[in-house]
Amino acid sequence: MLVEAVAKFPDRLLDLGWRSAYVIEREMKSNYSEGPLLARSGSAGLAGSTHGFAELVGGELNAGSGVDKFYAIVHEEGREIMPTTGDLLHFVNEKTGEEVWTRGPVVIPARKPAQQAAEQAEPEVRQIWERGLSKFVGGS
Repeated sequence: MLVEAVAKFPDRLLDLGWRSAYVIEREMKSNYSEGPLLARSGSAGLAGSTHGFAELVGGELNAGSGVDKFYAIVHEEGREIMPTTGDLLHFVNEKTGEEVWTRGPVVIPARKPAQQAAEQAEPEVRQIWERGLSKFVGGS
């Protein structure tokens, strides 16, 4: 019985990793689709490109959620941006609703949607691990 349980442990870890990744992915998609990122055309692409991952390599579990769009880091950490393909930047001021055209740099504030998602998901992820490991230790 113990030998069978030990043999199943990697599968249990991977299962818990995927469950955790799903919770974090769900929170990240929600953060890219609500609040200050709601009206941004890029946020739909960010929500759509968010994906969970879980892998067990050499006994080490790597699990979480990521985004494969280069501009996700802009929303996470904030950046100063300049026009690259033309002379002007165009955006809608989220406070006034006015269209803005500018040549100068625009500062995008750090919104930290991924960090907030991890913080929001933490209680549920902790519960997944506590339940999952207690079932394993309990033998069910």
